[in-house]
Amino acid sequence: MNINFINLITLGAEGLQSAGQSTASFASTSVSGLKNKTKLWAKKPPKFAYHDRIGRDHIRLLRFVHDPFTDDAISDLTLALETHSLAPGSCPSYVALSYTWGPPNMGLMGVRTEYTDIERKPVWINRGVLELRPNLHDLLTQMKASYPPGTYFWADAICINQSDTHERVQQLGIMDVVYTRAIKTVVWLGKKTQLTPKAAEILHRNAGATRAAFPRIMQSLMAGQHQPPIHADETSLLWDRFGILPLTKADWEILADVYSRRWFGRSWMVQEVALSPVLEVLCGDVAFDWDVIALPAVVLSLTHTTMSLVSVYLTTNLPIIFSAMGMTHAAGLHMARMWCHSQTHQTSLLASLDLSAGLPASGPASLLLKLATATFGFVATHRRDKFYALHGILHRIANFNYTEHPTLAPSYSPDISDADVCRSTCEAIIQETGTLHIITLGGYAGYLYRVDEVPGVIRGTKFFRKLTDLAPQHRLPELATWAPDFNPYRLSLPLLGPSFHPIGFDASGAGSQIHGLKGEMRPVVEGQRLWGMGIDDSARRPASADLGSMFRGWMVYVVLKRLLSRLDPVRMVNRGAIPAMIEAFFAENEAMERLALVDDFFPSRAELRKRLAWLGYIEDVKGVTAAPAGKEACLKAWERAARDFDLFAQLYAQFKRVFVTDSGHLGAANQALGVGHGVWILAGCPTPMVLVPDEKNGGYKVFGDAYLHGMMFGEAVGGASWERICLV
Repeated sequence: MNINFINLITLGAEGLQSAGQSTASFASTSVSGLKNKTKLWAKKPPKFAYHDRIGRDHIRLLRFVHDPFTDDAISDLTLALETHSLAPGSCPSYVALSYTWGPPNMGLMGVRTEYTDIERKPVWINRGVLELRPNLHDLLTQMKASYPPGTYFWADAICINQSDTHERVQQLGIMDVVYTRAIKTVVWLGKKTQLTPKAAEILHRNAGATRAAFPRIMQSLMAGQHQPPIHADETSLLWDRFGILPLTKADWEILADVYSRRWFGRSWMVQEVALSPVLEVLCGDVAFDWDVIALPAVVLSLTHTTMSLVSVYLTTNLPIIFSAMGMTHAAGLHMARMWCHSQTHQTSLLASLDLSAGLPASGPASLLLKLATATFGFVATHRRDKFYALHGILHRIANFNYTEHPTLAPSYSPDISDADVCRSTCEAIIQETGTLHIITLGGYAGYLYRVDEVPGVIRGTKFFRKLTDLAPQHRLPELATWAPDFNPYRLSLPLLGPSFHPIGFDASGAGSQIHGLKGEMRPVVEGQRLWGMGIDDSARRPASADLGSMFRGWMVYVVLKRLLSRLDPVRMVNRGAIPAMIEAFFAENEAMERLALVDDFFPSRAELRKRLAWLGYIEDVKGVTAAPAGKEACLKAWERAARDFDLFAQLYAQFKRVFVTDSGHLGAANQALGVGHGVWILAGCPTPMVLVPDEKNGGYKVFGDAYLHGMMFGEAVGGASWERICLV
């Protein structure tokens, strides 16, 4: 699913429920916070303070205690914080806590992603008061009610001194130990609502069917078989194929109560889910096994139902859209978990899921690239945390240490920027892998866009103003264009490590000097913006014949609808003008006729005329008369045929445009592509890249990756001469 597209849509939605909920939540927590502040000001209790600094060989653990010294009027949560050695036999059993630092419910971009200081709630720790964010306070309140006295807990906001940069870095290096040694990790989604028990009922009644469906779908994907989409408003197919009970609109709204929680999309949750031996998911006091939450999300994602939710409910139901995003994230989390738990019987199925073909099988930088690619849509407050949040998995799988790989060592020094971390990490990945896979995720296209070019945006609206305010934040401005910053809010989705093997790259060269092959590939953009090429179905590259058939049905319908939009306004008033208008349309789109002669994916002039005759627009097509079912029935049938491919177009082609090079090659790239941009084949890079000369500094800026039909498997390389260029 194109998480970027959904993020953009939710940003601009008007008058939405979540904004109202966010305001109400802020008002409630602020009133409570004011009361707490008043108590603290009046009573002036001692503040909690850390009295030691721990390294990689110790952790701190919490437990609830009864202490007559504390005042329940300030807080009824009293905890002891203890330091324990990680030496064998020294550390007691504990439960790790996984939660969001900000509000638990999904909201608009820029709205209620963080708590204010006034909302914090006090707890007693070691006879001092520490003010916590409300979501963690709610979690601890639930843990006190759910677990017996004496149970130890680990919560990063308390057990790590967040104001001590050195300690944070040291503890970051043992996250694999923290989560793998926990007897259980409790995933806290937030407080329950009146819909939460109903969501639990839906998930539990389908648990057996989704558990059985998952390996079947995975096996078909690994065999290269096409997975036909199941649309969100046609879920009877879930029952027909997998025995999963059909889901109504009301069911989707109920499930949104669970899947629209912010926890699912945070980068830090990847390693927490992947490394924990046992997971329990809580919404208030409603408990779920992890598989009950994750497997339905996986099945619905692999059958493209989650993407269909966006199409069906885009303008009518924001909670369902948030839910689609959460399901997609939940599916990604489960895949990461399976990958790390080698004992699972599905591991062999995952082995052939090649995230970045041609990369070495092991090595921390290579593994980091694969993980960063697979978790592209997850969110972190700081860009460097997109990498740091995966280090626990690196320690677990690659057994790497920072002494041997100092460039990957985490740092929160104010002297080192997020851009510095992104660049040094990307350089380490290039050096180790010997490929330029990482730059396929880079480029400045899709970040610094013109707001008035975004489809559906009207000047003067709230959506326009929000986009204008947020646009400068889309990419780290000081970062080299070839290095990705892994911001998930990107308008067009990169190809993300397609299965194209790179052609010879020597990583020992200085700086960003690489070999490039440009030839005559300078794009000349034709016609209006179209949804593009380069579609795959995540099972086979190039795409399966089934997907090609879906593309053809979609292309026929799109072209026909564009033609009818011209004919309909004059059909009833001047029917005699129709033939000339049709011929004018064909003349304007002569390039499509040439494509139709060599590629059956595109409708020919003869086919379009035949369909126009079926619809009753013309009568001079031999042997063809108007369809008895009528125009609307025909169009509805063709629309249904086009609908399946529409899901793939939303995922792979949003905010992209088709272009034609002066050598006649058809391609697709970000919609900001312009005449004069160059399409390059780079040694060591698995996809063509669009490069733009940097007139000020010399060299070339990376615009972004591109699909170039007939050039994706090294066809351009034979007999070509390479030149050395510099990327900046």
